[in-house]
Amino acid sequence: MDSAWLFVISCLAFSLVPGPAMLYTVSRTAKEGVRSGVFIVVGIFCGSQAHVVVAASGAAGLLLTQPLLFDALRYAGALYFLYIGARHLYWLYHSGHHSEPTAQQRPASFKESVMVEVLNPKSSLFYLAFIPQFLPADSAHPVLMLFVIGTLANAIMSVVDLTLVVITHRLKQYAGVLANRQGVGEWAQATVFFSLAAAAIWN
Repeated sequence: MDSAWLFVISCLAFSLVPGPAMLYTVSRTAKEGVRSGVFIVVGIFCGSQAHVVVAASGAAGLLLTQPLLFDALRYAGALYFLYIGARHLYWLYHSGHHSEPTAQQRPASFKESVMVEVLNPKSSLFYLAFIPQFLPADSAHPVLMLFVIGTLANAIMSVVDLTLVVITHRLKQYAGVLANRQGVGEWAQATVFFSLAAAAIWN
């Protein structure tokens, strides 16, 4: 029971550490609302599950022994962040104050959120270091058990992300006119992604 509580508390603590996924969730939810935020959380969950599979299979160890592979993923993520940031500036330049249809934004939010998480190699290293700590010593199927533990951790973090979506939406409502200005939203998101790209390159 103590291990279970330690597991839950650890997941909650890690989920509150600011990172690419959290910044992406906040910026897109602030601009597009709760529905897009939910799509984003589902996308991040799917992206994280890819890292869970990699960690459970032991393949994440390659990131530790092959620095070139780690750097390749890191730079790929940085390029993707630059691409998204530039695209928001492109939208701002061409659309002025007319927002895009929500029906088009929400699928894009899902696909982008999957890529944001998948292209973060530190997520694989996190699961590689974290989930074995809670693997029972007498487990008959360690790979399957690691996958289950990683999935539970991912689910707990997704609950925190959903809570963050609701809080962000509430704060947006209180922010008034500023939150509804298309230009502010696009500039804010572009700034977030350019900052993430810089962090991925120089971190």
